[in-house]
Amino acid sequence: MLEFQQFQDKIRRELRARMKFSKDLLELRDKEAKLVRMKRYEEAEKVKMKADLLEEFERNKLEAEVSLSFYRTCSESRLRKSTTLMI
Repeated sequence: MLEFQQFQDKIRRELRARMKFSKDLLELRDKEAKLVRMKRYEEAEKVKMKADLLEEFERNKLEAEVSLSFYRTCSESRLRKSTTLMI
């Protein structure tokens, strides 16, 4: 069981490392940085809040996709093993 948990953690880390954020999020972060450089802090804070919410949404979406993919893979593996044992 420990190997399974380690394998699951490894897969999740790899997928998180390859996470690509949407163009919208990257543009919001860029806009925020530009506003700070222009010393328009109130506007920058509003943009940051939007960007933070979008990033959280994207991370949660990826996490759900990773979990679904992982459990499908595990289910398929178990099915193959049980089919092999039946033969």
